[in-house]
Amino acid sequence: MGESSRSTARANLLGLTRAGLEAFVVGMGEKPFRARQLFKWMYKRAVGDIDAMTQLLDHHGPAVERSLPIGREWRSVLEPADVMQVTYLEAFIEISKYDPNRAEPFRSWLQRIAENNLRDALRGLQRQKRPQ
Repeated sequence: MGESSRSTARANLLGLTRAGLEAFVVGMGEKPFRARQLFKWMYKRAVGDIDAMTQLLDHHGPAVERSLPIGREWRSVLEPADVMQVTYLEAFIEISKYDPNRAEPFRSWLQRIAENNLRDALRGLQRQKRPQ
């Protein structure tokens, strides 16, 4: 994750065009199809209240971010905020799969997404370190 991804400021995705959303998502290191998924969710499916989702992420996200176990050897190239940017995006995309009636609280669901994204990021960094 480069220097440009180290900002903890959140982007307002609602005002972006489809092309702008794709550029944003690709800039985060995600595949372009993620932007199409997010666009469809935000503008077509209207799965839920974006303000409510934002409040949930604002409430639970900081604790999840603080709990991410990034080893000392990776801290200079990967920050928890980098992992959380991808996690927030995925949570918005996958919110329709969250079932509040199940035993899993929202924070646990978000934590699982963040830990999976951390694992993916660490695998990518490990691949980069290997000689070609």
